[in-house]
Amino acid sequence: MKWNEEIEQALLGTLIVNDKIYDLIAPNFNSAWFYNPVHSRIYDVISEMYEDGRTPAVPLLVKFFENDEDLKQVGGGAKYIQDLTGCFVSVQAAPEYAGEIYNHHISRMVEALSGRLMSISNDTIDADKKISQIEEIAFNLRTEKLGEIKSAAEAGADALSTIQQAQKGVKGIETDIPSLDRIIKRFQHSNLYIIAARPSVGKTALAATMAENIALNGKKVLFFSMEMTAGELRQRAIARMTGISVDEQKEKLSDEKLNQIVLAVSEMNNLPLWTDERPTHTVNAILSKARRHKRLHGLDIIFIDYLGLMMSDDLRINKVHQVEQITTRLKRIAKILKIPVVLLCQLSRGLVNRTDKRPILSDLRDSGAIEQDADMVMFVYREEMHIPLQPEKVKGGGKAQSDAITAWENKKEDAAGRAEIIVAKNRQGKTGVAHIRFDGVRQEFHDEK
Repeated sequence: MKWNEEIEQALLGTLIVNDKIYDLIAPNFNSAWFYNPVHSRIYDVISEMYEDGRTPAVPLLVKFFENDEDLKQVGGGAKYIQDLTGCFVSVQAAPEYAGEIYNHHISRMVEALSGRLMSISNDTIDADKKISQIEEIAFNLRTEKLGEIKSAAEAGADALSTIQQAQKGVKGIETDIPSLDRIIKRFQHSNLYIIAARPSVGKTALAATMAENIALNGKKVLFFSMEMTAGELRQRAIARMTGISVDEQKEKLSDEKLNQIVLAVSEMNNLPLWTDERPTHTVNAILSKARRHKRLHGLDIIFIDYLGLMMSDDLRINKVHQVEQITTRLKRIAKILKIPVVLLCQLSRGLVNRTDKRPILSDLRDSGAIEQDADMVMFVYREEMHIPLQPEKVKGGGKAQSDAITAWENKKEDAAGRAEIIVAKNRQGKTGVAHIRFDGVRQEFHDEK
């Protein structure tokens, strides 16, 4: 069994005696990586103290572990904690020790999983299920790493590189909706973006508009469409390019319009935009397909439509935990592939009962994990969707009824085609609202023209 007790002790000792080490190690470290469970518990207590703003002084740690049965076997909590403080290493060496503990952990995992792989090999299940189980093992191994363990100097170099790239004009992926790009500062790699709305408001239309704009700029886009077929999305794209609505496309068309459609399809055939129309996906399946696609064609961004149709890799857990598992793993996929991942979500019905129907973060459906894992949350809001189909009936009629009809007509006219993209969460920047237009015929969102 691969592990090194002295390395584990040295990292713990360093965390106790040097309060500058914790912030350097903690974001990329997991206490489960220790082989010795006592070391895991000590790390968790140290971590809790630092997170509470306290220094893990030896007397406090001794008091906490003085009756620990495991530590009594090696001389007692006081002696063991005191001995740890004599094992500290330098600030420069601490990340290397953390990395070595991680390496030993992965080696142990590989050893343990080799038996499972042999079991899968001998199982009588079909090939697709075997592949799925193997991909799950690979995913779990890959996502065990929370991030590269880096020194303060290396982290600073990464930040400087990002800033320098921005000065050179390498600022991420444009949506080609300028008023939105000004707020979100374009799609950035390794980030998870949420686009959420109530049904029929236009979240798929917005995602498809973005995907096509991005592809027209030469970026490689993979669109997982679990609700609509690739053909249906293509019909919407034809509408965007020609102004011939999807409904009109189902009728007999003039030769001129047919030629417009043929030219539009020909242009779209050259776009670096791929659609996966399988009706449901697990996160493991998305990772596997995206990896393969990136290797074969290159990949700059993923769109997933939508969360509610995704299947958890563990159906035994409840819905809230399934959503949490999905969003957490999608965030990891963004980091693994170093690309933006854009996930569409539905909102709960709660907003329907409010006077102001504009969505807020608590309207995200099923789990607070969506908000927690997302780097950015955008809501699609269209006032015209909340205007009654008929004017309110006023008791007594007459002029009061006439005024109500006029007010209703004015409200409808004012709201027609108006849309708001509400950036409610932005981990790396400001929130705000992009006021744009929605063209129902073209199923397209765009700035004012």
